Amino acid sequence: MDERTLENPDRILAFALDMGTKILACGGETRRAEDTLTRICKAYGASSVDTAAVNSLFTATIRIGGNYYTQTRRIEFGRNNFYRLEELNALSRKVCAEPIPLDSATAKMDNIGKSYPYGKLFVYIGAIIATSSSSVFFGGSILDGLAAAVIGLMVAFFDLHKIRNLNPLVNTLLLSLGSGLAATLLLKMGIGQNTDKVFIGIIMMLIPGLATVNAIRDLLGGDLMTGLFRLLQALITATAIAYGFALAVRFGGEASQGLPAYDPWITPIFSSLTLTTGFALLFRAKRKRLPVILPGSLITIVIYLLLRNATHNEFISTMAATTFMTMYAEVAARLCKAPVTVLLILGIIALVPGGSLYYTMTALVRGDYAAFQSYGSATVEAVLGISIGVIIVSVVTIIFFQVLRYIQKKSHSRKVG
Repeated sequence: MDERTLENPDRILAFALDMGTKILACGGETRRAEDTLTRICKAYGASSVDTAAVNSLFTATIRIGGNYYTQTRRIEFGRNNFYRLEELNALSRKVCAEPIPLDSATAKMDNIGKSYPYGKLFVYIGAIIATSSSSVFFGGSILDGLAAAVIGLMVAFFDLHKIRNLNPLVNTLLLSLGSGLAATLLLKMGIGQNTDKVFIGIIMMLIPGLATVNAIRDLLGGDLMTGLFRLLQALITATAIAYGFALAVRFGGEASQGLPAYDPWITPIFSSLTLTTGFALLFRAKRKRLPVILPGSLITIVIYLLLRNATHNEFISTMAATTFMTMYAEVAARLCKAPVTVLLILGIIALVPGGSLYYTMTALVRGDYAAFQSYGSATVEAVLGISIGVIIVSVVTIIFFQVLRYIQKKSHSRKVG
């Protein structure tokens, strides 16, 4: 009997399902989590594996020795944690290449769930850098960036110490309202000049821009139920954020002292790089990944700015920039043995339409349907551009490696023959 099948089938499935659930909770892709679960189960002797991850539910059925086993997990989504995602990815590769006893594998997985690459201080620093850079990147002044940084620090604190079992939507609404009121207070004190730019810097930490992109990717990739659920969840969250900030404006007023005359190239390029660095710390990515991510992010934003200025088309410029970064991430991930998701998300974070999504939902809340249509169109173009750019490269990569494996298999057959 194969030694792999000596493990209890229920324990094999439990370990694989826990691994897939943790990958999703850390910010991994649905398809990647399903693929990881499938590979682990087959490595431990399963002859067939069927999986499905739909919104907050992950279920799998395996066949071992003529019997079928099924388990289900509820996915508790948390904040992105790319350090744990990398460690889980490394562990899954190890057990797939050479299965180890499940007791040992489970202990290693549990230890990953308790590990941190650095302390909360770096998360707070990341929040300061990310919010201030976002504010400046989307057209704000240095003072707007300073105000956003102060509130970003506050948002990070409450996010790390939020009340357990509090409804996530209520938590988002209260966090948006509280940070919005604090921002209007800072503006009245002279720290900050433009309410919308300060708000945009803050909401880049809150607004589900990446969730919206992932939802569209799932829809275009054929995962209709997952995509629809994620899209609906992202839109509801965005509406809650917009209502929170709209209430803050109603109570605290709105300020606009004109936008600074920054260089159209140096400022967005520099702020996009610092923005990427801030989110790398926020998402707890390994610091050794930054020297890999930043060159790709730099070229990505240059491509975006060049095409946007040349074509004035958000879809084309965003899609081209994302296509490059996805190719870069695919190659770099194989060289660094890191998940593509970690390099890709941080590389395109500056392309996420946080500004236009904020203006879209704010216009909806205010009943300004002309502005809603205008900003909504720009948001949809950017989201589609990112999604299609990722999918194009992903499909080409899959086809390339399938052809490569076919050629290698044929070559091996000839040598054996």
